[in-house]
Amino acid sequence: MEIRIFEPKFNQSVKEMILDIQQNEFLLPITLSDQPDLLNIESSYQKSGGQFWVAVDDKGEKVIGCLGLVALAEGNVALKKMFVAKPYRKLGLGKKLLEEFITYCYENSKKAIFLGTTSDFEAAQYFYQKSGFQEIDSTDLPVDFPKLSVDNRYYSYFLN
Repeated sequence: MEIRIFEPKFNQSVKEMILDIQQNEFLLPITLSDQPDLLNIESSYQKSGGQFWVAVDDKGEKVIGCLGLVALAEGNVALKKMFVAKPYRKLGLGKKLLEEFITYCYENSKKAIFLGTTSDFEAAQYFYQKSGFQEIDSTDLPVDFPKLSVDNRYYSYFLN
């Protein structure tokens, strides 16, 4: 397993992994058209002041995890699209992705991380809480935070 900065060659693999988890594993009523950021990851994340990481298998071909950073105003960021394919969970991959994300935030003088998730992702909520994130009300999100219709739980992590 290796974590890399996203390259366009991973686009299809990222979309397939995320949609498989959302639709087939968790039966969420969400489609690709509900997530326009996945149609062009470079523009949605990397060219707008953010970043996107992928975890790839040992052959470096298959995406087995991902995580995106959306730059917000006032030094805030949104943690988006954190997913790990089912066969690779509980191996520390999520922790490695989050460590990469937080390191990037410190190196780029970010102030706070915000994220939204669904109550269906119980393991994700536990993971975020265990990693130091605090649950907050949606009214405590920055005004420019990109909400998804399926999100109903929100968290923050203050860096400074």
